[in-house]
Amino acid sequence: TARGGDPRTSFEADPASVPTPTPPPASVGPHAGPDGYALTDLGNAERLMARAGARLVWNPATETWMWWNGSLWEPSAGHRAEREASEMARRLWADALALAGEEDRRTLRRHASRSEGRRAITDALALARSLDGVRVEPGAVDADPALIVVNSGVVDLASGTISRHDPGRLLTR
Repeated sequence: TARGGDPRTSFEADPASVPTPTPPPASVGPHAGPDGYALTDLGNAERLMARAGARLVWNPATETWMWWNGSLWEPSAGHRAEREASEMARRLWADALALAGEEDRRTLRRHASRSEGRRAITDALALARSLDGVRVEPGAVDADPALIVVNSGVVDLASGTISRHDPGRLLTR
């Protein structure tokens, strides 16, 4: 597959053309992290999708994660989703070090330690599937059989035209 730049920092097409998870309102109370997300598996799911943005989506038709690589969607990107969740959990450690209060640091370190576990990562990924903007519509992936991705863009086999890579088309081939 053709690879663009780092998909976490740039899109070759308009990222608004792909559903984007809506960040929740800031959590309130003692169970909120410094980023406003709850210190729970659901909070981690929300953190994960805020970090990945519209570059990681769940395809319920195939029950797989898909990752936008700058040119096309890579289906069965389960390992990529796990890696993103692991990196999100690791980021909690850095967030804990930046906190001023010792009790706040201790609380976030405890959550960070738990968040790095296999079960917490699996649970965060499972919960992320239900968040707004994460699931693609059934039948939307590769919906137009005349479109195919090449290094220089997307070829429309019916018309012979070529256009820019576009994550909104949900092309995997």
